[in-house]
Amino acid sequence: MEEAKLISQPEKRWKMVVFTIFAAIFSLGGLFLLESLPEGLLPWATFGCPGCNPGDPNYPLDTSRWFGAQHGATVGILFTGSLITLLWRPWNKPLLLQFYSLGFVIFSLVYFLFSLGEIPLATFLIFFIPLILLAVFYPGKGLWSNMFKEANFHRLLLFMTIIALVVLFPVTWDHAVLQLKGGDEFSPNGRWTGSVNLSITLVFASLLASTRKPGWKPLTIIIGIAYLYLGAAALTVPDQPGSWGTTGGIVSIIGGIAYLLCAFYKKKE
Repeated sequence: MEEAKLISQPEKRWKMVVFTIFAAIFSLGGLFLLESLPEGLLPWATFGCPGCNPGDPNYPLDTSRWFGAQHGATVGILFTGSLITLLWRPWNKPLLLQFYSLGFVIFSLVYFLFSLGEIPLATFLIFFIPLILLAVFYPGKGLWSNMFKEANFHRLLLFMTIIALVVLFPVTWDHAVLQLKGGDEFSPNGRWTGSVNLSITLVFASLLASTRKPGWKPLTIIIGIAYLYLGAAALTVPDQPGSWGTTGGIVSIIGGIAYLLCAFYKKKE
C-alpha cells in the first residue's frame, strides 16, 4: 500500500504558534472543563462529582461509572487525543483536525437532537467557536480540499469499520430508544445519548482512518487506545448500566490491538 506523502512545513510560523496555543488551550478544556479526565477515571476512582448536575443530591454517580468511561473515551481519548497529537507537526496530519471538527459537530448535533429542544441551540454553537479558530489558524495547506481527493483505502481498516458498525448498532439502537423514552435516572443527564455518540464517533473515526490520508496512522493509534481503554473499563465495571460487559470488554481489547497493528505494520517491498 502506498503511504500518504508528507506535507511540506508551512512558511507562516506565526500561524503555527497561534494554532499550537489554541490547540493546547482547547485540549485542557476537553480534559477538565468538559470533565473527560475525571469522568474517564470513574471506573477506577472518583475525584469530586464528575458529570453531576449542580444542586442534584440524587445524581446516580455510583451507577454512572461506565457512562463516565464512555465520556472519557469520546471526548478525552478520541477528540482531545487528536488535538493533543496536533501539537506536533500539525501540517502533516490534516485528517486529525478534520475528524476533530466534523466529529465534534456531529457529537453536538446528536446531543441537540436528543435533547428535543430542551437545551438552547446557542449553547451548542458556543462549542463551534474552537473549531472555527483551529480551522482559521491551521498552518497546513488544503485542510478541507484534501477531503475530496481520491482515497487509497486501507482494506483491513475499512473491513474493521464495517464490523464495528454491525457490532455497535444493536446497543446503539437500544440506548437511543432508552434516551427518547426517558423515565429512568440516566436519560435526564443524556447518558444514553453519550452511548450513541460514542458508537458514532468510533465508526466515523475508523472510516476516516481507512482513507489513508495524511494523519491516518496517528488517528488509527488513537482509535486503538480508545478500544483498549473501553475494554479495560468494561472488564472493571461489567455490571454497570450500559456496560459492554465481560465479553464486550474482551472483544474491545482485541479490536484495540487490531487497530494498533494496522497502524504499526509496514508491508515489505
